[in-house]
Amino acid sequence: MKPLDEEAMLERLREKLGPTRKVDERSELERLFGKKDETQEDKLRKQLVKPTLKVDDIVDINIDKLAFGGDGIGRHGNFPIFVPDTVPGDAVKVRINTAYKDRCNGEVVEVLAKSSNRIKASCPLFGKCGGCQIQSLVYTAQVKAKETMVADILKKIGGLDTRVRNVIQSPEPYSYRIRTRLQVAV
Repeated sequence: MKPLDEEAMLERLREKLGPTRKVDERSELERLFGKKDETQEDKLRKQLVKPTLKVDDIVDINIDKLAFGGDGIGRHGNFPIFVPDTVPGDAVKVRINTAYKDRCNGEVVEVLAKSSNRIKASCPLFGKCGGCQIQSLVYTAQVKAKETMVADILKKIGGLDTRVRNVIQSPEPYSYRIRTRLQVAV
């Protein structure tokens, strides 16, 4: 698929949206853009990635990146494993909790090597209240992870292969809340 320039993407959005609408939910984006057609690469990946892991298996993996929601993603062979309470760069021993045909979820049994981007979370409720999933990550790495998450979502759901620019860092990384709602107007 040839990448679209910004003006062509805006025109495409205007055509699909019609009157002004809020675009802040996965189902709404899928309704607007349709489900992404499976590429040749996706088909090949499904053939190569065979589920060989079962519940209660224990494997050693390196965490490569963060998924939307804050879980770390590592791979056993080509098979993705989602692990909460991990950050990119961690080497962990993981017990598989749930196994699906295209991925697994696991829990940390032991941290074999900590990432250089890992810090002690400053909030005493971190991990209990669910309000700040990636606070154990250095702030600059948090900003980069959020940028990557937004780009991944735009690509997977919207089919837009674009680069996220001008991420604004807060001068005070704690004691603030921001929620973003994107609206597209004609």
